Amino acid sequence: MIPTGSLETRTSSQALPRAPSSGTMGPAISASYIGKLQTLEDLIKQIQDEESIVTKDVMKMRADKDALESDLSRGTTECREILQGEITAEEDEMQRYISNQKAENSRLQLQITQLKADKATLQDQVLALTTRIQDIENSLGGYES
Repeated sequence: MIPTGSLETRTSSQALPRAPSSGTMGPAISASYIGKLQTLEDLIKQIQDEESIVTKDVMKMRADKDALESDLSRGTTECREILQGEITAEEDEMQRYISNQKAENSRLQLQITQLKADKATLQDQVLALTTRIQDIENSLGGYES
């Protein structure tokens, strides 16, 4: 990129061939130098105009980029906050389920223990009744023979 004015300064400070002041070169040569100088000045002006346009475009693009980055950052922050809230709610719900499941497991384990005790009692009663039936059968069997 050419800084504003630097090309103009460089062009004007360079040693351009000058028409001799003695007048040996005619006005046509002097006019051609002036024409070339005018062409160079026009080219410099055109380049400066294009540079100005490009600079404005670059500044606009930077502003657009900054706006997009800001929007993306804001969107990311909002998403993060929403997701964090959902995660927290899910973790709380999971803890409630875990607590309820532990309570249910304890209740079922107590029932299992109670059922095992009832089973043992019933087995003892069945054994006692079986023994009693055998005793009764033995005592009745003694009368029939």
